[in-house]
Amino acid sequence: MSLYQNFDLTNEFNILRLICGLFLLPHLYAKASNLEFTYKLYRDFRLYPPRGWVFSCIVIEIICATGMVLAIYTRYVAARGGVSVRRGLVSVALQRGEVALEHWWL
Repeated sequence: MSLYQNFDLTNEFNILRLICGLFLLPHLYAKASNLEFTYKLYRDFRLYPPRGWVFSCIVIEIICATGMVLAIYTRYVAARGGVSVRRGLVSVALQRGEVALEHWWL
C-alpha cells in the first residue's frame, strides 16, 4: 500500500485509524504527567505492582499510537490496544463492584 493510500482522508477507515491513534496521545500525556496520581489510581483498581502496570500501559500506548497513526501493522496494534482497553474496563468495573469476579469476562 502506498503512502498516499495510508493517509487518504476520503477513505473513512483511514480517518477512523487516525482518530483512534491520535486519541491515545492525550491519554498517554495525562497518564505520564502525574505518575504519583496514576500509581494511586492503579492501586485503587488493585493492579499490583502499580509501577509495572503503568509502565506496561505507557509502552503499549506508545506502540499502539505509533502503529495506528503511521499505519504500521494496523490490525495487530489495534487488537493489542483493544485488549489493553478491555483490561482497563474490567478493572474499573471490578473496583466499582459492577461485575462479580467470577464474571469478569462479561
